[in-house]
Amino acid sequence: MPITEHSSPGKTLMSPEGPQPAPAARVPALRQPLPTSRPSRRRWLWGGAVMVAIALIGGVYSQVWRVNPPVVAVETAALAPVTRVLAVNGRIAAVNSVAIRSVVSGSLDEIPVAEGDRVAAGQVLARIDAAAQNAIVRQAMAGLDAALVAQQQATEAYDRSLSLGAAVARTTLEADAFAVRSATQEVARQSATLDQAQIMLETFTLRA
Repeated sequence: MPITEHSSPGKTLMSPEGPQPAPAARVPALRQPLPTSRPSRRRWLWGGAVMVAIALIGGVYSQVWRVNPPVVAVETAALAPVTRVLAVNGRIAAVNSVAIRSVVSGSLDEIPVAEGDRVAAGQVLARIDAAAQNAIVRQAMAGLDAALVAQQQATEAYDRSLSLGAAVARTTLEADAFAVRSATQEVARQSATLDQAQIMLETFTLRA
């Protein structure tokens, strides 16, 4: 039976074939290798899924913006005169002022102009309530119409008397002539009354 001798590192083994070098002793590892961590792998998987989801959402929004582009208001710049506005507080004062007064009394009905407006000669500045004066004008017009009718009737009667000649008494002819004169005077009086009423009506309007 062959006899072998084990020796420690650095020594030789004896065998029938002769001395042989001893194999090197195996040194145990100081620490075991760390196993692969599964949680880190899961984190990588979740991170990849999130990136893919973000990419998909970005693609969808980009398609939406491409289909419906936003409307942008565009202004074209051009040369134009610049107007400077000075905003101040104060009261407008005329260089030359004229006081106007109405010859009639009543409530103010309308003021078609404002302070600071430019007015021309004859332009209406204010109107006073003239309801009563309008009634007087209408009454004067009715009186003139009645006087004209009376004048026409008197003239027709006088013409008939003249056409009868000697068959009509002199007193009747004179009476008809007097009626014509009276009717003519009444027409003139009513005309003057109407003119006066219309002139008075104009005073209810103040003009520049």
